[in-house]
Amino acid sequence: MRRVTICGPNGDVRRIVSCQGNAVGVHLAEGEIFVDGDVPDGYYIDPSTMEFVRIPHPPALDGYMFDYSIRAWVVDAGFTSRASDEVLARRNALLAQSDWTQLPDVPLATKEAWAIYRQELRDITGQPGYPIEIVWPQPPS
Repeated sequence: MRRVTICGPNGDVRRIVSCQGNAVGVHLAEGEIFVDGDVPDGYYIDPSTMEFVRIPHPPALDGYMFDYSIRAWVVDAGFTSRASDEVLARRNALLAQSDWTQLPDVPLATKEAWAIYRQELRDITGQPGYPIEIVWPQPPS
């Protein structure tokens, strides 16, 4: 038996199959290529050279996927959407917890200090790392 690795047109490993002889019976989808042997975990095939290339480590543990077409890690859109939902839920809870600070009978100095904090919470969506990297403001003491 001969083992071959079936790769997509960008070098991403799709499957490893066993076949007889020269792999004539291996069915390839459009654009797929096959390489003799197993591609090691953590590698892809460079279609132009047919050489193994190590996939670099991701920039963070979560939220990234390797894009074989550009050969780089990119933020996973699904993760970003979930992260945004979580950040906004936390932000809204913090705003709700501090609503009392804006009532008419609260001293002006307290109102002003908490108004700054509340605005910082509202501005979270404008942070450069949003929604993956958030710098949460500290409430007044």
